[in-house]
Amino acid sequence: MNVLSPRPAPASGQHSAIDAASAEIVGLRAEFEKMLGGAIGVERFERAVLTAIQRDPDLLGHPRDSLVAAGLKAAQDRLLPDGREGVFVVRWNAKARRKEVTWAPMVYGIIKVAKAYGGVRSLSCEIVYQDEPFRILLGDEMRIEHERIPPRVVQGKEVGCYAIFCLSDGDRVREFMTAEEIRQVEDSSESAKKGVGPWKAWRGEMMRKSVIRRLAKRVPALDEGGEALRRVIERVDEDYAFGRPAEELAAPAGLPALPSPAVGPDALVSATAFSIEGLAHQLDEIAGADAMRSYLDDAGLQAWLARLRRNHPALAAEADTAITAAWERVREASSRDQEPEPPWKGMAWPMLAGDGSCQDMGDPDLWERAFEECVAAINGRSDFTAKTKRKLLTAVLAAHRDVLAHLREQGHGAAVEAVEGVFAEALGGVGEGAPA
Repeated sequence: MNVLSPRPAPASGQHSAIDAASAEIVGLRAEFEKMLGGAIGVERFERAVLTAIQRDPDLLGHPRDSLVAAGLKAAQDRLLPDGREGVFVVRWNAKARRKEVTWAPMVYGIIKVAKAYGGVRSLSCEIVYQDEPFRILLGDEMRIEHERIPPRVVQGKEVGCYAIFCLSDGDRVREFMTAEEIRQVEDSSESAKKGVGPWKAWRGEMMRKSVIRRLAKRVPALDEGGEALRRVIERVDEDYAFGRPAEELAAPAGLPALPSPAVGPDALVSATAFSIEGLAHQLDEIAGADAMRSYLDDAGLQAWLARLRRNHPALAAEADTAITAAWERVREASSRDQEPEPPWKGMAWPMLAGDGSCQDMGDPDLWERAFEECVAAINGRSDFTAKTKRKLLTAVLAAHRDVLAHLREQGHGAAVEAVEGVFAEALGGVGEGAPA
């Protein structure tokens, strides 16, 4: 679905505003590059942001600091605001009493992040429409059966929505919400009450994201290193009134001042006004593993966290999630500093062998064929059980995860998706035979 349909060319008066926004976006290149972490080229990301603004110049009619903050969140999630992975959308901020530009990851973007995270093998989510064959089987052989009937896909005839996480160990976690339950979520949306925001423009997307959000609470893998995926899924919470007090929390006097973010005075966090969102922004602004480690170990921060845990346990859990993610960044940065550049980075079409060596196939067709032959060799072993085949296929795919991400960044997304499709088909063919 292309949600960014072409718009008329901006009026002459809008050109100067677009030019000013372009200059401001380019001025944030260092911040974008730091957050993207090499997952997406910074110039490609900037082009996506500017294209989104050019396609929807009305975004410039809202507070500029909110647009910049939305761009920073998109970079933090390592997704493009291209209408497929995510989109900039106007929402009502009840606390600030104004409409603001916010970042909203789309279902495709959530699935992209899920695939990049080793704890989740796949994520699927579908809407069920009236008169479509659908049933949920419980008991020992739990599964969902759903048959898509295209003529019955009619907006307004939704009866529910379901999502399925397939974890790396082969387990599946499922969630189903009725249309009424989803309407209750929609009724909690501050933007929906004002007739603006994603529920108005992309209701199907929001239905799917509501189910994914509920399901994520029951996926233990997301509590064990899946902070990035959980953060992307929980972006939807920003539009709701539940679960978050309006007041900011006072920080202890000993909390150290942090580098000022380049997103305008409204986003600054001082020693006297320290919110959870502000903590996340400030952690994003600290460059370098040593600086981050020093801040996380600071006695002032520890005292503030202790006070938060006593007085606001729910917010303390959010703060702890942000702190855990920051420590993970420290560990990753330290590992990168200690480890040499992998040899395959200098190859055009690398493929890893079981002994750790790497071969440059030199050609995309040969590269794809090599993977197909590898998969066929594993599937052709009659002495292997289905479980063994699945483990081997999963191990090969996991070993090439960084290679695939690198090639996708180099603009070879079609070839990467073809190889991923080969593995997806093979893994589906060696399962126990029970549908999701």
